[in-house]
Formats: sequence, structure tokens, C-alpha cells
Amino acid sequence: MSRRISIGTALRCAVYGCAAGLIPGSLATAWGQLSPHDGRLVPLLWGSAACGAALALLAAWWAGGRALRPGTRRWLRALDLLAMNTILALLIGEAALRLLQRVAPSRLLWDDSSAARAVMDLRRCEPGLWFRYRCNSRGYPDEEFFVPGPEDYSVGLIADSVGVGSVPFRHHFATLAERELRERLRGRYARVAIDNHSVIGIDLPGYRYIFEHDIRGHAYRQVVLCFFVGNDMTRPIEEGRWRRLVRLQGWLPFEVPRRLWLTSRGVERERPPEEIELEEEPAFLTNPALEPPYFTEAAFLQVEEQRAVISLAGLPYVEELYRQALSELEVWHQELGTRLLLVIIPDEFQVNDRLWRAALEASSRSLRLPRSAYQRDLPQKRIRRWADERGVRVLDLLPALREAESEARTYHLRDTHWNAHGNRVAGRELARALAEGEAQAQR
Repeated sequence: MSRRISIGTALRCAVYGCAAGLIPGSLATAWGQLSPHDGRLVPLLWGSAACGAALALLAAWWAGGRALRPGTRRWLRALDLLAMNTILALLIGEAALRLLQRVAPSRLLWDDSSAARAVMDLRRCEPGLWFRYRCNSRGYPDEEFFVPGPEDYSVGLIADSVGVGSVPFRHHFATLAERELRERLRGRYARVAIDNHSVIGIDLPGYRYIFEHDIRGHAYRQVVLCFFVGNDMTRPIEEGRWRRLVRLQGWLPFEVPRRLWLTSRGVERERPPEEIELEEEPAFLTNPALEPPYFTEAAFLQVEEQRAVISLAGLPYVEELYRQALSELEVWHQELGTRLLLVIIPDEFQVNDRLWRAALEASSRSLRLPRSAYQRDLPQKRIRRWADERGVRVLDLLPALREAESEARTYHLRDTHWNAHGNRVAGRELARALAEGEAQAQR
């Protein structure tokens, strides 16, 4: 029997090789061996694809020279048909979902490789579980912004869900800081305001988009960038849209079901669903002992276990996260200079000793690393060292929150956001840092 391979067979082998090339990168990122943003994924894809195509061609050449039983040949044809149709379904599904994503973005279909689409989709005020958010005409959780004149003192603030807040407007740290800053600057300016440009669910690329479109060119005396180590360190800067396709987790036919599953995990939240009439100020704002938990204990520990990875020094994956985050902060420093105030917001495991012990135990067991490899304050140390070398003003909230934690809980119960007590601490510290920045500018 002839061992010649037809052009059609060669093309099918090439397709199978490319499909096989997706597998190593998908497994490497799923097991945490490589970052989803690691530059080595692209050569890994092409190297694996070349090996896969070569093996497929070798198998086709071998099978072409053997007299296979009719039953075996039918099974091979059936497998070939199933594999090719699966690949075609993946390609068609990706194209269809990408098209739908462009014309009708939603919670499941927004393009997380595009900061603009993420901000546009997520910038809206929705009712909280226990109160209603204040929302201005631009979709930000604040009163209406005004255009400051030469006699005004205006500050722009950018954050993720920490800035939107899990407390009523009057208890929020930006509101409290604005009130105290007005007292500190009383009589010196006609109007004093902190414009809160926060959006739930965004990260460094989203912050950058807001800066480009709502902060740049505005007469803000200071710009506050709130860097939440729990999210912003573990979600690096934006990767290219097509580069996401080097692993299966970047394809929408896989990504959309994952998002749907995460959305459906609301069953792990212990707080009851929203009521039609929401309380303006629930009792637990003043008495944290009355607060019901948000997540179940297992679900919350899983979140904190994943975030504890940022405390690992020297791990290549973690070093890449730091490199990319600090590279993005470098751009902010170059743009704003002394107007930038970088606020480092700690994750709860850095403040709550009991949670730290639980997260450390879970993470070290999962990654099979000794506890001594973890440094609880590593994010703050790395960022402050970077900032000190460049003269960047930094407000590190970790010491103040740790001190306040000894008095009462500063985070909502199993929620990762500050409660009213934590917001008071952050508001006081932010007002102090802004007042000091204003004084330095006057010298």
C-alpha cells in the first residue's frame, strides 16, 4: 500500500498540530507554572504545534502503509470526523461570540482584553445588598463633578470596587476624606472636592483608561491612584487580544461558561438576596457583631488563598506580576510627577491575623511550599522601595488598618471590602496625606 500523504491529509495534520499546541500552555497556566501573560507561551504554542503536526503526519504516513482492518479504519475515520468538527465548532464559536461581544457586550461577553469595553460595561451604579449607591450622571459613585477654577482645590481619585464602596455614601472613605480636607483647607479655597472615579471590577488597564479620558487635562491639584494589592497585583496589565488565543482559557467558548459559573456561584454567598426596599443604614454599620457573612467560609478562604501568592518572593510567576505592575506604575509617575499620590490598599489577609494563618496554611499546602517562603508585607515593601527610588508619594494604609483592627474589625465579614470602621481609618489617612501634599506644593 502506498505511503504517499495527500495535501488534504497534510492540512488536517497541520490543523491537529495547531490544536495540540494549545494544550501545554493551557495546562501550564492552569497549574500555575506560567503566568497567563508570560511571553514564553507564544513559543511554547508554536513549538508544541510543530511537534503535534509532525506526530500527526508520522501517524498518517504509518497508517497509510499498513493494511488496517475495516473496523479499525471506520473507528479512525469517526475519530477524525469528531476531532475536526470539534475544532471547527471552537473556531466558529469563537468568531460568533467575538462578533456578539462587539455588538452586544454584557456581563458574560465583555472584552476583558479591552480596558475601554470593561469600563463602559462596569461603570454603572447598582443597588447594594443593604443600601443604594449614590451615582452621578457620568456613572461614578459621587455627587456631580464640577469644573474647578483657579480658586478651587480639586482631587481626582481612581479605584476599583474599594472606591465604589460597601457602605453608604456618607460612610465612604472618599466622602470622609473630602469632608476633613475641607476643614483643613477652610478659608483658603472657594470649593474643595475629591472626585471619585471608581468602577467595580476594573484593574490597572481600566485605571489607565479613566485617566486618559476623565483625568488627563482636568485641573486636579492631586491625583489619587488606589492600588489594591489583592486584585491589582494578581491581575497584570492588559495583554494583546490575539495573544489570549495561545491557551484554551483565552477562547470565549471556554471563557463564557467560566464567567457563567462564577456568576452562578452566588449560592456560596450567605447574605440574602436584595429586597425591594433596602435599608439606608443597616445596624451592622455601627455594630459589626450583627453583620452576616457575605461568602461562605470555604469560598472566602479560597479567594484569600489565591491572593496570598503575592507574598511569595522569588517565584518566577510572582516576579512577573510585580514587574508588570511596577512597569505600569512607572507610567503614572512619568505622567503625573509630584501630583501623584499612590495609595496602597492591603488585602484583608495582611490585616487579619487569623485569616493570614488560614490563607498561609492553605496556600503553602496547595503549592507545596514552606511557610517560610511567604512574606506577608512583601507587596508594600516592593512598592515602597520602587516609590522611594523615584520620590513618589505613597500612602500605605497597612499600618493604620492593623492598628485599627485591634479595636474592631476593619473589613466586612468574609467580604474583602472595608466596613464603616475601615472606611473611617482610610478617610482620615487620605485627608492627612492630601493635606501634606498640598502643603508641599505651596513650598
